[in-house]
Amino acid sequence: MKIRRFNEGSADGYRLPCRTRPRAFMQFHIDRSDGGWNQLTPRQIETAYASFDTDYYLSSNCDLELRSQSAFEHYLARGWRQGRNPNGFFRTLDYLIAHPHLISSGQHPFLHHLFGESLAEVVDRALAPTQHDAAQHEATGDLQLPVLTQPHHRAEAELTPHVGAIKPLSEEEALRGLSQEEIARLQAEFDSGFYLAQYPDVRILETDPFMHYMTLGWLERRNPSSDFSTKFYLDLYTDIAASGMNPFVHWALHGKQELRAAISFRQKMAKRHYSPKVSAIVPNYNHGRFLAQRLDSILSQTYPNIEITVLDDCSSDNSREVIDGYVERYPGRIRTMYNETNSGGVFNQWRKGVSGVDGELVWICESDDFCEPDFVEKLVPNFADDSVQMAFGRILETDIDGAANLWLDTYREHAEAGIWGAHLVRPAADWFAHGFGVSNLIANVGGCLFRRSPIPLHVWQEAATYRVVGDWYLYLQIAGGGQIAWEPEAISYFRRHGSNTSSSSFNGTRFYSELERVMIEMRKTWDIPHSTVIKFYNNILEQYRYFSVEEVHGSLDLHCNLNKMLAVTRQRRHILLAMLGFVPGGGENFPIQLANSLIEAGWIVSMLIFVSDEMNEHMRASLNPAVSVYDAAWVTEYNCERFIRETGVSLIHSHTVGAEMHFYHMWNLDPQIPYLVTLHGSYEASDIPPEMMVRITESVDHFVYTADKNLLPLEGQGIAADRFTKMANAMPIDPLPFPQTRQEMGISEDAIVFTLVARGIKRKGWRAAIEAFCKLRKRNPGRPMHLCLVGEGDEPTAHRMVHGNDPDISFLGYQARIHGLYRLSDVAIVPTRFAGESYPLCIIQALQVGTPVVATDVGEISNMIENEAGVRGGLIVKAVRDTDRFIDAFAEGMQSILDDRMRHDLAQNAQELGHKYDMAPLVGIYGDLYSRTIVQSDPASIAVAA
Repeated sequence: MKIRRFNEGSADGYRLPCRTRPRAFMQFHIDRSDGGWNQLTPRQIETAYASFDTDYYLSSNCDLELRSQSAFEHYLARGWRQGRNPNGFFRTLDYLIAHPHLISSGQHPFLHHLFGESLAEVVDRALAPTQHDAAQHEATGDLQLPVLTQPHHRAEAELTPHVGAIKPLSEEEALRGLSQEEIARLQAEFDSGFYLAQYPDVRILETDPFMHYMTLGWLERRNPSSDFSTKFYLDLYTDIAASGMNPFVHWALHGKQELRAAISFRQKMAKRHYSPKVSAIVPNYNHGRFLAQRLDSILSQTYPNIEITVLDDCSSDNSREVIDGYVERYPGRIRTMYNETNSGGVFNQWRKGVSGVDGELVWICESDDFCEPDFVEKLVPNFADDSVQMAFGRILETDIDGAANLWLDTYREHAEAGIWGAHLVRPAADWFAHGFGVSNLIANVGGCLFRRSPIPLHVWQEAATYRVVGDWYLYLQIAGGGQIAWEPEAISYFRRHGSNTSSSSFNGTRFYSELERVMIEMRKTWDIPHSTVIKFYNNILEQYRYFSVEEVHGSLDLHCNLNKMLAVTRQRRHILLAMLGFVPGGGENFPIQLANSLIEAGWIVSMLIFVSDEMNEHMRASLNPAVSVYDAAWVTEYNCERFIRETGVSLIHSHTVGAEMHFYHMWNLDPQIPYLVTLHGSYEASDIPPEMMVRITESVDHFVYTADKNLLPLEGQGIAADRFTKMANAMPIDPLPFPQTRQEMGISEDAIVFTLVARGIKRKGWRAAIEAFCKLRKRNPGRPMHLCLVGEGDEPTAHRMVHGNDPDISFLGYQARIHGLYRLSDVAIVPTRFAGESYPLCIIQALQVGTPVVATDVGEISNMIENEAGVRGGLIVKAVRDTDRFIDAFAEGMQSILDDRMRHDLAQNAQELGHKYDMAPLVGIYGDLYSRTIVQSDPASIAVAA
């Protein structure tokens, strides 16, 4: 065991290193059929373990889900059969091919490599431990060997678990009921190269990998590709397991369309290439003595993508000399932010630092502390999960000279026992209901990273009113409706010395009154049980008496009153918005903008998405990072009921029928959870089974609709009129210009620019827009005009092949700055005949910037373009079914708007109409609706926005 010397002058001289690992190789419980493992001596076991590279094994095999086994155990029992390698130098498959006799003899290739042919003798006889082995085990206590009762001979087919016990299917049985087209789809999803690489026995047998999987492999829980886990799918979806169906067949032909997860969320995250910029912020005031160690500990981090900003708050010591020295020695690595006058508080510095950096993650590094070189590297991977808002590691307290002690380990254990030995990710609401509600588990801000998001000014101002526990209050706000991760291997050090605020606060009363305030804030935010509040109070009482404060300042209840804290009830509400995913569409753009506005209004908001494999990065970036994003695949694994409970969700607001299908069919959600649906057209565009529609309409509390036609699928369901609210959509106005000018796009200033913004699917008007434009151009040969097409998908891809070289037509793909594009356009065109069209956001955006519209009469478009007073901001074209007639009619509409006077008048009207689509009033309406729905669901509840 390695020992690290921390402080030679300390009482015991040495301390255990922070990352000491026990000699776990002495406690293995390996499968009995391990090709000689059971006959190794303790010394050979140590040799085998020492030759195994755990870090290499885990990083090279991200698909593994190790629970009861270590990586070493897994390799010995199964990994070698799957062709996995124990280190960077030994290749299992190559060794088996070079030594084919090992396959039939059942010998373990890695053990054979280490110990040679001497293992062959023990494999050929019964492997019951000898009396000598048993006596040695009893004497040493080092080895726990499983007892074998049968000889251990294996054939080639026994290179994977279950083989020999499972009868393979015939090819006819495996393919029964499948059409040639379906078989072709399965083969397209199957990865032969992956299968052969993962399972060397199949490669050696020279059998067809696809048919091996279909007839036997899935029964043995092998995987057909890196994107599908057979065992995971069967374990997660018990309906498929109970049916006896090949899970891969179900997923490829049905499960993908049902948005079922194919691999675990952990595997999904491991596949994500995630290396965000981390902004390290060092707020300093008179810590010149400690600055070098602090900066060195940041500069030596093994995680490469870190920017460093050092702030100084008018220090009177040599701090700036130290900082300037580091800036000179590390040019380009460190930037400074020096105050001309003292800011008056640490939170003013934190705020200045956070607002002045652009990293995805923030690391506030107190200038008198330090950390291990791999601290950031250990924490960053947690944020690949978009629901994680904070991650913290094992903070150790040190004395002024940096000698560590284990007191904070005891402190954490006392707050919540038994959870600190392993990595843990939990919803913030659950953390605060338990350990985080008892003690500030992040005793020093340098021991955590958090996702950078706009922190409201009032939050910073409130934090600044605390002298000691403002960081605890701030963690409560930053975590929001997301998750907090704990990583025990991420080590940082919290230096205690006389100038620490927390070190000198225990004797006065302000510290205890601040603790009362922070508990009241926690109780207003989350449902914190009485038992947690009582434990919190008893801890404070013990400290109050320890420092003899009672003798001077009277009873603790004068400053921190238990009954007052217990009387507080939750006031803030957590709204879960559910949408399809970050894919272009009104039913996705609107909830993103709504989420952003709700956050600004003070609600706790998180997002649930059902499609994460496809993601438009511009749309993803438009969501406020304070909105935590949960993946439906993770919810399935975590259990929906547990997810709703532990995240403290107050109400679910769905924007896609796929959410109802998951909540009420796959997840069997308790119908008592307040549930609101905004109908964007997905009901009209979906074939919902009658029994499912009954379940939905019985369970959903309230429906918001934007177009009367949204209600057609709900007719005859017996829904009371007071469960419906008609409400317009809205959008915040983007003030930024389009990234290109007309000149840069090759468009003349005198050209009439028509712009289509739509999803790239059929019936959204791509063909109609292009053909109508071409007719218009032919009719007006002397009139310069241009067509801009915005969107991604099959339709623009197909039309680009034909019209991509037309100088008057620009295929712009996805664009984020739609308001800006409409500002440089003359006319917005919306030739949609899509069945689910209701209240197009693109029309709202055009009207908001005064761009007139030519559109069809689908959904509520007519009412959007002309109000009750007759103010008209565009022209309406009837959406007839005959495509040729429709294109001619749409071209006529475009022809009419070429008239300069008409276009000018319509533009003025459009801007007037656009004023009704301000987001702020709509957020207020939704907020009132949320509150009413929550109270109606639970009359004892009082729902208010924060």
